[in-house]
Amino acid sequence: MLQNKEKILFVQSKLITNGIQITVKGKRFAIQYPLPIWRKTPPAIRQILLEHLTFGNTHFLPVTLGYDRIRYNTALPLFEPLLFRNQAISIVKAEKYDKVPPLTYLRKFFNLQFDFAPRAGTVVGEDARKKFSKTPVTAIIPFTFGKESLATFALCREVGIKPVLVYSQEPSSPYEEAYKKKQLINFSKEFNVDTYFVKNEPGLFRYDVAFKQKPGTEVGWGLQTTLLSWQVLPFVFAYQAQYIFFGSEYSNNEYEINEAGWRVQLSYDQTSFFTMEQDNAIRVLTHDNCRVRTSLEPMEETAILFMLHRRYPEIGKYQFSCTGEKSLYPGSQWCHQCYKCWRMFLIACCVGVDPYSFGFKKDLLNTPGIFTNYFGEEIKSGSQDELDFCFYVLHKKNWPSPYVTKFRRHRLSHLKPWGFYRKNFTSLQPHLNLPAPYREKFLAIFAQELRQLKKVLPR
Repeated sequence: MLQNKEKILFVQSKLITNGIQITVKGKRFAIQYPLPIWRKTPPAIRQILLEHLTFGNTHFLPVTLGYDRIRYNTALPLFEPLLFRNQAISIVKAEKYDKVPPLTYLRKFFNLQFDFAPRAGTVVGEDARKKFSKTPVTAIIPFTFGKESLATFALCREVGIKPVLVYSQEPSSPYEEAYKKKQLINFSKEFNVDTYFVKNEPGLFRYDVAFKQKPGTEVGWGLQTTLLSWQVLPFVFAYQAQYIFFGSEYSNNEYEINEAGWRVQLSYDQTSFFTMEQDNAIRVLTHDNCRVRTSLEPMEETAILFMLHRRYPEIGKYQFSCTGEKSLYPGSQWCHQCYKCWRMFLIACCVGVDPYSFGFKKDLLNTPGIFTNYFGEEIKSGSQDELDFCFYVLHKKNWPSPYVTKFRRHRLSHLKPWGFYRKNFTSLQPHLNLPAPYREKFLAIFAQELRQLKKVLPR
């Protein structure tokens, strides 16, 4: 029932020659694919993408823009409950990061009214039910140049899976795109791998870059991986790929309980459980031809960086894990100012990898005013346990840094004994989503690298 003075946000979307166009508040935002890839996408899949990517990219906007209702010209998406659940659980984390009282966003989101066009949502047609070729075994990798996607690419090459790399634009991180597009060309030439760029203007809804009514908000980031699993579907059909690989490390399963007693997931759409939800959706949409798998699930972030740079240094040199929100340091793929730069520099030093070998130009462990997300009040993503482990290692190594000194004074006494951290971060963690035919090969590689990691850590 329409309430008096109810504010309605209208969202219009349509298929265009090479993708999808979404219109919100009179502004157009396109998702654009390479035309040869889009042409190979079955018509029903294009329509399914229109319905799901429109809803998934916009259904949180009333929370940030101050609306009570959202009205679509598209049909109710087949997997609307999955997207709603993903957002409802992830939005609790956004409350923490935005420093608003618990349930502020969740209550608003739960109370939203959603209106759809009065027709049935699209289901898979006969043209999308053909069996894929079994050779070569192919994996589509949503590619960022981060350590996880680079390590996933390297693993595919080692075990005989053909990787296809798809870099989806993140326009809310303005300083990464030019560098990454240039490096994508270099990477493709060096390793003879197919690489693609997808224009993703709805990414401007993140951090509310598009409308600037709530700048910097974390609302909307929680569906990034889920949306990518759908966004790469045109490449799945073009290549008849058997896998979509994400590189989610085990710490993505971590959570905490907030002051109101609600569970706050570190990264819900990258948990082992929700990966299975994504997998179910993609299996339905590809007639069980393609699976969503996680290539690095039993590994922690420190071990992944160690493996990448020790086992695959020719690939590791391309690592770009900076947030790209500030200008990059001259001659480097790192800004040296964001929490991801601090974190990667710290992890590299912890596991015995030279951070200068993959682009760093400054000693961040002796640069004042950083690591505020660990020693200060700033809230950022990533496992705090892993930061404890890294500083513990540097403490044991007597690393000369004011941050190590601060760790000894303020953090060390609150931690478990060193043996616990050494064992935990050099052990294989539980795993549910490795690709079954390659599981043993992957685990054997991980076990080798963890044994090597033990050798560089203090006793």
